[in-house]
Amino acid sequence: PFETRLFTDISDVAPLPPSPAPPEGYDVAGAKEEAARCLQCQCMECVKRCVYLQEYRGYPKRYAREIYNNLAIVQGSRTSNRMINSCSLCGQCERICPNGFSMRDLCLGARREMVRQNRMPPSAHDFALEDMALSNSTGALLRHAPGREASSYLFFPGCHLAGGSPGTIAPLYDFLRDRIDGVGLWLRCCGAPARWAGREDLFDSAMEELKEQWASMGSPTVITACTGCLDVLRRDALEIEAVSLWTVLKDMPLPPHGPVPGEPMALHDPCTAAEMSDVRAAVRDICSSLGIAMEELPETGERTSCCGFGGLQRNANEPLADRVAAARVEENPRDYLTYCAMCRNLFARAGKRTAHLLDFLFPEAGKDSFDRPYAGCSRQRDDRLALVRALQSSHWMEENRPMEPHESIVLVMDDSVLALLEKRRIVHDTVKRLLFEAERTGASMDRGDGTFIASLRPSLVTYWVEYRPLGDGRYEVLGAWSHRMVVTEGGRRP
Repeated sequence: PFETRLFTDISDVAPLPPSPAPPEGYDVAGAKEEAARCLQCQCMECVKRCVYLQEYRGYPKRYAREIYNNLAIVQGSRTSNRMINSCSLCGQCERICPNGFSMRDLCLGARREMVRQNRMPPSAHDFALEDMALSNSTGALLRHAPGREASSYLFFPGCHLAGGSPGTIAPLYDFLRDRIDGVGLWLRCCGAPARWAGREDLFDSAMEELKEQWASMGSPTVITACTGCLDVLRRDALEIEAVSLWTVLKDMPLPPHGPVPGEPMALHDPCTAAEMSDVRAAVRDICSSLGIAMEELPETGERTSCCGFGGLQRNANEPLADRVAAARVEENPRDYLTYCAMCRNLFARAGKRTAHLLDFLFPEAGKDSFDRPYAGCSRQRDDRLALVRALQSSHWMEENRPMEPHESIVLVMDDSVLALLEKRRIVHDTVKRLLFEAERTGASMDRGDGTFIASLRPSLVTYWVEYRPLGDGRYEVLGAWSHRMVVTEGGRRP
C-alpha cells in the first residue's frame, strides 16, 4: 500500500456514525448527509499557528514555488520580495510539521541568494544593519573585571537588554562578579541581524571580529543573557564555550528580590529558546524559587511563537509584525512574563502588561516591573550609548569620549512627531546631526514663517527635517522624512 505523508489532525473531530444506504441507493438528502462525514484532508498545521503563513493566504508548497519563481526572474517585478523578507525565521513551522518542512531554511536561503544576485531591496534591512554597526562601535565595551587583568568568564548581555533595560545591567554584572571569580563584561551585538538579512559577508565579518575579541580576553566562557545571542554562538562560534545566564543563576543563591505578583502570569518562551530545553527548564526553576506562579501558553516550549522581531520581520513588514505580537498577547488574558528583552518590549508596544524575569531579580527602585514603556529605536540607541559611558565611569574609572558638537542639541517634539520618527525609523541622533550641519553651513530652506527645511545624507539615505529654531541650542521638530535619492543642489539660508 502507498504510505502518504499527508497529515490531518483529527484529535478534535467527533466521529459521526455512517448513514446506512437503502437498497435503491441514497437520495439527494441522504447523499449529502453521508458526504458531510468526510473530512477535508489537508495538513496546514503550521499555517494554523503562524500569522506570517496566514498573511499570504497560502501554504508552504505554494510559497516554495513563489520563492523559486521570484529568484528565477530575469526581467520583471519580483513580487515575492516582501514575503521572503517577512518570515521571522523562528523555525516553529519545521518543529510543528510532521514532515519537517522549514520555511526558515527556504526564506533564509532565498535572502542569501537575493543578496548574491544584488536583488535584495536595501530598505528591507539597512536600518537593522546600521544599528548593529553602532552596537559594535560606539555602543561596544570589552573589559576585564575592574582591577583584573584576566577573565575566566565574560558576561554578554546582548544589545537589546542593554538598550531596552539598561538599568538591570550594572546590578546584574555586580551580582555575577560577587559570586564568580574573574567575570569580565562584553557589550556588543552578536551579529544576528546580518545573518537574518542574508548578508553572509557582514555576518562572517562580525563573527571574525567577535572571535578575535574573545581570544584577546583569554578565551573565557561566555555567559549570555539573550537566547538569540546564545543561538548564534552555539551555531557559528563552536570554539567559544557559551552558556545561558539562566542556567548559571539556577545553580546559585538568588539575590534578594522585590515582591512578585500574587496572581499567576503567562510565561512566554522566546522563539530562540525553542531548541534550548535546558534554558527553558532553568527559567521555570528560577520562577518557582521566586514564588512566581506561571501558566503555559498554548504554543510553548519547542513550539513557541515569535514576538514579531525575529528574522528582522519588523523591519521588512511592520504591520505584519504588529499582528504577530497582537496574536501572541491575545492568547492569555493574564499579565505576561518573559526572559527576552525584545519580546518584552514588543509585547509592551502591543499594550500587554509584560515583565522581564530580570525585573524581579534586579528591580529598579520605585519602578513597577510592568509599567516600563515600549523603548523605540532612538531610545534604545541612546540607552546603549549612555550605558557604556556610565559603566566606563562607575566601574573602570575611565574618562568618557568627548561629546560631539551635535549631541548638545535639544529636540522639542510633540507625541505625534515622536511617533512619526519612530515609524519612519529616523533616530534622534540623525536629526541632531542634520540640524547641526544646517546651522553650521546655512544649507537650509527658509519658509518665511520662522520654520526651515534642511537635509542630510549620512549614508545611502537622505533625511529631511522641518524645524523651528527656539534659541539656546533648542529646536522644535515639526516633521521628518527620508528617501534614497541624491539631491545635488539645494538652497542656502541667507
